[in-house]
Amino acid sequence: MIQMPEIRVVLVEPFYEINIGYTARVMKNFDVNKLFIVNPRIEIGEIARRFAMKGVDVLEKARIVKSLTDAISSVDLVIGTTGKVSNKILLRQALTAREFAEKISNVKGKIAILFGREPSGLTNEELMLCDYIVTIPANPEYPILNLSHAVSIILYEIFLTTRRYSNKPITVSRRYANLVLDYVSKICDTIGLDSAKTSKILMAIKRIIYKANPTEKELRTLLLFMRKIYVLLQPADSDTLSPYF
Repeated sequence: MIQMPEIRVVLVEPFYEINIGYTARVMKNFDVNKLFIVNPRIEIGEIARRFAMKGVDVLEKARIVKSLTDAISSVDLVIGTTGKVSNKILLRQALTAREFAEKISNVKGKIAILFGREPSGLTNEELMLCDYIVTIPANPEYPILNLSHAVSIILYEIFLTTRRYSNKPITVSRRYANLVLDYVSKICDTIGLDSAKTSKILMAIKRIIYKANPTEKELRTLLLFMRKIYVLLQPADSDTLSPYF
């Protein structure tokens, strides 16, 4: 049996106490115990406890934080979930829940899976923070699932897949990937690209990095290359460079 990666379920501004309770319950079903709740829109009390059933210990240990940044600190991968997929936006080219589960089946690290508000889901700005986007295929006439149902399906796929597969683990160093993206952003700014084009380029490169699953050594090599390009683009008398290592 393959050990599951360390999963952190993050509920972003949930509206309904019953869904928080049910989420704790299904987390217990699938052996996940780290629940983060970002700025809940209701008080979490007896209703949540009642519907959590034997997952009440997950609920009691849940961390309530004020910002999404707090909820995803110290993780290796950030996963966003969405019910609406559009090929017009690179960010929304999503993996299915099963494809995602197979991809992380032997991950050694911490993964935060973000679930958005019941009425509206995650914002594009929140999805921008994610390394992968995941969706659950459903009836196109009504693809939006209840929050706790979506949590259940995704955790089930992970639970099942981690007990079947032994794929190459994701080894991407989030720190070095972010440094590469930071230099790409600086280069785009230096050559005068507007924010919309820069955002599109960053999303494309981010997707390429995580799809390729490079080693830390490979990312460091890419980082050195991107930094060299950035240095060459600077005026000869520039003293604004700040080496990262």
